[in-house]
Amino acid sequence: MSESGIHKQILFSLPFEEGDESCYLKGSFNCNGDGSVELLKTDDSRNWEVTLKLLPGTYNYFYSVNQYNLFNEQRERIKKPMTLHVKQEYFFHDPDSTRFFSRNGGFFVIRCITPPDVKNVRIEQAGSRKKKNDFKFRSRDYNLFEFISRSDGKYIFYDNHGNRYGPFTPPARDEAKKSSNIIYQIFPDRFNRKGSPDAEFTKWGEPPERNSFFGGNVEGIIEKIPYLADLGVDHLYLTPFYSSRSNHRYDIDDYFSVDRRFGTLDQLTTLSKKLQEDKISMILDMVFNHTSIYFPQFVRELREKLPHDQSWYKFIKDTNEGMRKRWPVKDGKTDAFYESFLDNGGMPKLNHRNESVKKFMLDVMDFYAERLNVSFLRYDVADSINLNSIGDIFRKFREKFPEIGHIAEVWCVSDIFFRKGLYTSSMNYGLRNLIISLMNKEIGPNRMNSELLNMRFILGDDVYGKMMNIIDSHDTPRIRTILGSEKLAMAAYGIIMIMDGMPSIYYGDELSMEGGPDPDCRRTMEWEKVGSEFYLKFRELVKIRKENPAAYNGIIRFSRDKKGLINITKYSIDQKIEMNLNLGDSEIKTKEKKSLNSIDEKSATIGPEEFSIHVY
Repeated sequence: MSESGIHKQILFSLPFEEGDESCYLKGSFNCNGDGSVELLKTDDSRNWEVTLKLLPGTYNYFYSVNQYNLFNEQRERIKKPMTLHVKQEYFFHDPDSTRFFSRNGGFFVIRCITPPDVKNVRIEQAGSRKKKNDFKFRSRDYNLFEFISRSDGKYIFYDNHGNRYGPFTPPARDEAKKSSNIIYQIFPDRFNRKGSPDAEFTKWGEPPERNSFFGGNVEGIIEKIPYLADLGVDHLYLTPFYSSRSNHRYDIDDYFSVDRRFGTLDQLTTLSKKLQEDKISMILDMVFNHTSIYFPQFVRELREKLPHDQSWYKFIKDTNEGMRKRWPVKDGKTDAFYESFLDNGGMPKLNHRNESVKKFMLDVMDFYAERLNVSFLRYDVADSINLNSIGDIFRKFREKFPEIGHIAEVWCVSDIFFRKGLYTSSMNYGLRNLIISLMNKEIGPNRMNSELLNMRFILGDDVYGKMMNIIDSHDTPRIRTILGSEKLAMAAYGIIMIMDGMPSIYYGDELSMEGGPDPDCRRTMEWEKVGSEFYLKFRELVKIRKENPAAYNGIIRFSRDKKGLINITKYSIDQKIEMNLNLGDSEIKTKEKKSLNSIDEKSATIGPEEFSIHVY
C-alpha cells in the first residue's frame, strides 16, 4: 500500500484459472458494478490484477469471475463480501483541490481531513481569533472538519493534540458559475400521447403492467412544451426513445433510429428546436452497458463465433456448476452463455475494451449531439462500464463537444467515477436516501449536516455542485408513495430546490402522483391534476429557486429549534433562505415574518408535516 496525497494505492490480485474470461472488482467503491473496474491478466497469466487509488473509508468488495462467480483473494467462493479499511494516518489539507478549498455563495469553504483520534480542529486567519469548525464528520477511518469564512487571508489549523499546520494561502480561483438547472425527467411512453388511436395501446390511465404500451410520443411532448416552460424547466431528460421491443427501451435494437411508436428523427429534431425557443435543453440517455438480443452484432455473433478479443460481447466458455445459464438462445449446437445486465439474458453486456465497441459508442454520442440541443448525456448502468474505456471515449467526444456534461447513473457516493477525464456528475441517490431518512425521522439535522459534509468531501465541490439531485425516478417508487403524505412529498422537493446541484423532477411528482415499484412508478401522466392546490404550491417552489441565487449557490445548514421545528437555512453573502419543517404531531406557532418572497408567509402556525419558506 502506497500513498499519494490522501488516495492510497491498493493492489488487488486473484489467481487465474483456465476458463476465466473476465474478472471484475465489485465493491462499495464502484457501486458493486460489473465491469467499471476490470482486472487484467499479468504477463505470466498467473494472476488477475488491478491497482486502485482509494480515499480513506471502509469498503466491502468481491472478485467476480465471468461476472457471477464471487471469490475472495484465495479464490474461495463467498457469499458475503470482504472488508477493507483505508485509514487516514495524518493531517491533510490541499487548497488547490476543491475537496479542501472552494468559494461558494461569496464564502470561502475550507476543509481538512485527520486521523480518527483528532477530535477537534480550530482555524486561525489573519486579524481574527481561532474559530472552531462549522461542520464535522467522524468515522472509524477518518474525521473531517469544515470552516466557513468571509476572509481571504492566510490560515493556520490547530488540532486538540497541540499540533499546528500551515500557514496556507487561499488559491486565486474564481467561484464556479451556477444557475437554477432544473431537470424534468420524462418516461416517453407515459408522458403524453397525441394523434395515435386508443385501440393501438393500453387505455391511458390504466394501471401499467410489465409489457404495457400507452403510446406517449414526440408530438405529445411538443404539445406540452408550454407546460414545461411555465413550470420553469431548464433541461428535459428523456429516457430511451430508440428502436426497441420493450416499453422502457433500455434493450435497444437500433441506436440510430427512433422507435416507431414514439415518432421519427425529424420529429425529435423539431422537439429540440421548439424546446430551445423556450431555453430548454435536452438530456439524452446513453445505454452502453448492454444491447438487446436483436441488436445486429449480437445476432451475428450467435451465428458466427468471434475470437474473444474481437467479440462485442463476453461469451463464457465456463459451464461449471457456479456458472448460470443466462438465456435460452441456441447457436445451433450449445446453449449460449454470455455476460448480461443483472442476469437478464435479454440484455447482453457489451465488451467495452473492444475498439469497435468504443467507436460505436462514440458514433452514437456524436450522432445525437450533432442533431439535437443537448446539455448533458446520461449513462445507464455507468457503474458497469469500463472506466478506462469511457475515459478514452470522452476524450475524443470533448474535442467536438466540450460543453456537454456527462451524468453517471450510479447508486452510491464514490469519487472513482469523477476522476480526471471521466463523468462530470451523477444521479444523487445518496442525497435522496438522506432526505427520505430525515422525513421518516430516522436521522436528525446533525446527522444530515455530517453526511452532506462527507458527500462534499468525497465528490469535491466542483462535482457536488453539478449533481443531479433526485427524489425519485423511473427505477424507484414515487416519493408520494414512499412517505405516504402529500405534505412530506412537497417538503422533500422543497429541500432539493434550495440545495446546490441540479434538482430533478420526475414527471407527475408536481401533481402528487403515486406509484410503487416498477412498473407502478411508471404510470401515465395525470393531466387532470394540473391547476390543483398541490401543483400551484409546487410551482411556487420552483419559482423560489429560479428567482433567488442563494437557492443554488450557497451554504446549507440543518438544525432543530427549541419548538421542535427542523430549520433548513441556505445562505450566501447577499441572501438567506429559511425553510421551517414540522415533522411533529401538533401545530407549532411561529413568528410572523416579512420577506422578499415566501411560501405560507401569512401563516402564524406550521401544522404537522407542513413547512414554510422565507427569502431575505
